[in-house]
Amino acid sequence: MMKKIISYLIGKPKTKKQRDKKTPPPKKKKRSVFIASYRKINQPLDWISKKYGIKTQNIKIALVLLAIASLIFTAYVKSLVFIGIFIVIAAASKLIQEFFPFVVGLDFVLFVTVLSTMHYGWIVGAAVGCISSFVGSVYRIRQQMDTAIVPLFGYIAIALIVPYLLSLNLLFLGILSAFIYAIIMSLIFLHLRADIFNTATFFITTILFNYWAFKNIAPFLVSLM
Repeated sequence: MMKKIISYLIGKPKTKKQRDKKTPPPKKKKRSVFIASYRKINQPLDWISKKYGIKTQNIKIALVLLAIASLIFTAYVKSLVFIGIFIVIAAASKLIQEFFPFVVGLDFVLFVTVLSTMHYGWIVGAAVGCISSFVGSVYRIRQQMDTAIVPLFGYIAIALIVPYLLSLNLLFLGILSAFIYAIIMSLIFLHLRADIFNTATFFITTILFNYWAFKNIAPFLVSLM
């Protein structure tokens, strides 16, 4: 009787069958959402691979290259659009001179020259400035070609100088560029025996107009470029 009570309290010893019984393996975790999504994306690629006999790896490489080419092409088109708009607006702004009996610097040519140089390099900046200035001047004066050519030297000089000033604040960069351009052109005008009054009005209006343009318009355009 006592043996039965003790064996009951201790518990029955495990039989050989119970000892040999393996513990069930842990349940497999559910596949992650990422793996499931990846396999879904691969399904059409696998179908193309089987259909046309192209390796899936090659298809992936082609898609990556196509994506990179699309990004480059989009950036290229965007740059061309901005350059085209800059040239048209700057050339048209040269016509403002017709409303004044004295020389003024109230046009966007220097403005677009600086912005184009900042984003696309000095060659593009010089081209934008020279083309817009020449087209606007030729349309305005129609005959005096020397008057249309002279300002081009100033825009080329600014396009060459601006890359060395890119560490400056945008507003300060614009004002300094306008100041340098105004000095260069004023010296050329005086060398060509232009009167002091017209030289002075050009100098003052160039700096004031570009100060306004770089303070109010440039930040918005730079954010889009």
